[in-house]
Amino acid sequence: MGMSARKSHLSSNPDIRLSISFSGPMFLDFSTSSAAGRVDIYVPYCPYHQAGFFFLRNSYSESDLYACAVQQNHRQPMPRVYSVSGKGIPLRTSLPSPITSSYPAGKPPATTTPGNNKRLDPNHIYILSIDGLSTRGPRTRLPKTTAKRLLQFSVPMPAYLSTLYTATLQVVPGSGKPRSNFFEHCTALRFYYEWDATSDVLLDVPFGAPRSITPPIFTELPPISEISIRYEGIELEDDNDPHSDARSCFASLTALAGTDWWPNFGDGRTSPTGPVLPSPVPPPIDRDPCLQFGVDLPKIKTGADCHVPIITMGLTL
Repeated sequence: MGMSARKSHLSSNPDIRLSISFSGPMFLDFSTSSAAGRVDIYVPYCPYHQAGFFFLRNSYSESDLYACAVQQNHRQPMPRVYSVSGKGIPLRTSLPSPITSSYPAGKPPATTTPGNNKRLDPNHIYILSIDGLSTRGPRTRLPKTTAKRLLQFSVPMPAYLSTLYTATLQVVPGSGKPRSNFFEHCTALRFYYEWDATSDVLLDVPFGAPRSITPPIFTELPPISEISIRYEGIELEDDNDPHSDARSCFASLTALAGTDWWPNFGDGRTSPTGPVLPSPVPPPIDRDPCLQFGVDLPKIKTGADCHVPIITMGLTL
């Protein structure tokens, strides 16, 4: 939608909402960057997983963006860091308020740290937090293990957040024993912002000019637009372990967050199995990653969300 069309629409509907969703195994830091009005997200290495940025009218493959940056800068490795920003998004340094659906009635989110002996309530959706691992109060420093990340990105601090997807399981500390109680855990979050849509939303990339990821606004519908950031794998099926992808990714995520947690799906398996190669192995796509991200290049193809709980720091619900 052109800028003039957006301005005319906003003249009668100034109250625009923007949402940004995060799917896949991610570690979200709400504390160390909150003074700057930001949330930093760290993503671990997961076999056969790729990240992508989706904004209703187009999408960018993170692996192509990075490969292009390496090609143009003639340097590898280089920081794999991205930032979402927009002058139309108000600066906030306070933590977001949680919201739940009124119809159908949703479960409110709550944060929990496995191993702290807190009794869980089946009427909540639980968001994992490493804050309870500290005996000196709220954490003010990132764990050094975030150096194990594959990539990271930063987004503005939202006004509201909600759980997006869930998985019913149990998260067990390394020294703990599996129990018979299973609860819903959050595997994806959605952030909500106030937004002056006459201003673009930009994605800062490792090298080169920022790219617009401004989603369209439709006059026939309530004025809300969506951006989605996903880190997902291709469809792989392990006949010996249907949760092999989840176990493998969660092991990488907990290593990044500095914990020894592991997921219990109630199937008697306690450790990650080896990654499975797709059969037949598809040949690599020979293409120039620096071409314009349009019809000449295939968009990122993601498969199943591996449905592992996200992990947070600095968020208390």
